[in-house]
Amino acid sequence: MTPEVARHIDAYTPRRVNAEAWEAVADLVRDRVRAVQPTSKEMSLRLLTPAAHMAAWAHCQGIPHEAVFSEETVERYVRQMDGTDGSRATMRCRLRRLVPDKASDRIREINRRSVRPPYTPSELAGLWRLACNQPSELRRNRLRALIALSAGAGCSSTDLRHVTNASVVDDPEGPTWVEIGGPNPRRVPVLAGFDKELVDVAKKVDGPLVVAPEDGKNAISALTRNLAGGEDLPPLHVSRLRSTWMACLMAAWVPLSEITRLAGVKTIKVLEDLLPYCKDFAPEADTDHAAEAVRNAWRPKWL
Repeated sequence: MTPEVARHIDAYTPRRVNAEAWEAVADLVRDRVRAVQPTSKEMSLRLLTPAAHMAAWAHCQGIPHEAVFSEETVERYVRQMDGTDGSRATMRCRLRRLVPDKASDRIREINRRSVRPPYTPSELAGLWRLACNQPSELRRNRLRALIALSAGAGCSSTDLRHVTNASVVDDPEGPTWVEIGGPNPRRVPVLAGFDKELVDVAKKVDGPLVVAPEDGKNAISALTRNLAGGEDLPPLHVSRLRSTWMACLMAAWVPLSEITRLAGVKTIKVLEDLLPYCKDFAPEADTDHAAEAVRNAWRPKWL
């Protein structure tokens, strides 16, 4: 590495990265890029920029410094990115160059079917507050319904087009249910907390709660873009809300077969990538619950 490249790395400061987070990870990023010995300023910049953004994101996620440049963190970061499949694949390729002692050179295909990571509880709380503070009542109601349906009942973007106020069934002696229509009809109980909010919106709306089937294909993304006051929060994506719901159910020991049925999917493969996130939604010390669940999983009739 030439002295010119070394000076370029030392002087690098990223744009559009939280200043406090960058201060915390700057040395880590610069050291990691130096370690791969880039041969030009251009090459170092192609590594510094994604490394800075990922490290700052990891810092905000509470990921320890020693785990930032790891296969798992790279995978988590790339999966939550916006952009095309090609741009995400390029980003992953560049970041993997910075992973020391790679256990495997296997490159996972990044495609549209990859499950998006769930929101953390604090992110979800922030997005809910954001929805409740939008300037128009119409948008507030639609966003509240969207979050309650996707994070509280696992609705996909397609499902949201087939939910009306009549789809919400409030059972005073049991859970609140959502009767989802469309190409994947099913009946799903709503998570506690979201149930009351969904019932409240359903009482105020006559017809579709979020968007109608005949609305344009970009109606949902138009609703979730450019939310007033959301500069410090991750973008609002239905797929991530749905992942959050699935991770919650997995952490609560709901049988995988039941989760797939309620989610309207035919395989548990969609749940595999969510396993590392379940700890965010489970009690810190749940070994007794786990042990009891395992002990009573099945009792042979002949014993």
